Amino acid sequence: ADGTILQVVRFMDGDLTASAVPGLAHLADDRLVENPPAPPITDLDSLPFPDVDAIAVAAYRDRLNLVSSRPYFTVQASRGCPFRCGFCFSGNCGYMPYRSRSPENVLDELIFLVEKRGVRYVAFQDDVFGFKPGHAEALSEGILARGLRFGWSVILHPTSFAGRQREVFALMQRAGLNAVNYGAQSSSPEVLAGIGRSRKEPEILRESLVAADELGLFSSIEYIFGLPGDTRETMAENIRFACASKATIGNFHGLQLLEGIPITDRVASGEDVLPDEALVRKMVRQAFVKFYASPQRMMRLAGLGWRGVMG
Repeated sequence: ADGTILQVVRFMDGDLTASAVPGLAHLADDRLVENPPAPPITDLDSLPFPDVDAIAVAAYRDRLNLVSSRPYFTVQASRGCPFRCGFCFSGNCGYMPYRSRSPENVLDELIFLVEKRGVRYVAFQDDVFGFKPGHAEALSEGILARGLRFGWSVILHPTSFAGRQREVFALMQRAGLNAVNYGAQSSSPEVLAGIGRSRKEPEILRESLVAADELGLFSSIEYIFGLPGDTRETMAENIRFACASKATIGNFHGLQLLEGIPITDRVASGEDVLPDEALVRKMVRQAFVKFYASPQRMMRLAGLGWRGVMG
């Protein structure tokens, strides 16, 4: 949309016709017309940085991330997703391939945010941070070399940095990382395979959460209940895994069927059958209760609570 929005402005100013704007839906003779989308931007380094001065950065933060601070800003080091999970729109949108900014370009934005605008916390909003080999390490080393001091968080895949989690986390932590977020989705190898994920994810994720805990990183895990193949037993296994893990916080919710994703199409065709909705709601409630009933977890959250309230 970055280039398209400029053409929308030209259309509103009367310099272009509606049919000339890629990605625009408009009326023509009382008929809805959807123009073909614009091609994806392949060189993300060519984009200007967001206009920080247009935003009250000191007014915002992520209250679920109890180790975030104000002034707070979000950054994307990449766009698109390299995975094709059956429940998700992002990786299944053909015109949104995975693309990465160069570490140098991301570092330039971070320098501007921290040194020129006083930002103290950056939440990276990549679908999967650091997927490109060496990108996370290069960026962390650049932050350290410039002496930038700010906290930051990332969204990771359960298999991110497999076999090297502690090494990479330690480097990123020295550069300011203090929070990692995982979309676990399921602890059942069979359910994971059914949504296009790896059967090995639970074991790799367990290792990642242990490494994060040993380094004192804030960690969150997220599960989707009600996926194809889910049963009372598989959802109970999600709860057991989450409760036994070293995750700081957990989030559990039911599957949402979105237009254009594989699961929605397979459910409509009868290829996939979803579990009973009442059972899913019951297991979600049970997951929240059991996860947060842990005295050790609640003590840790209580210790973070005042910082979380004050930001």
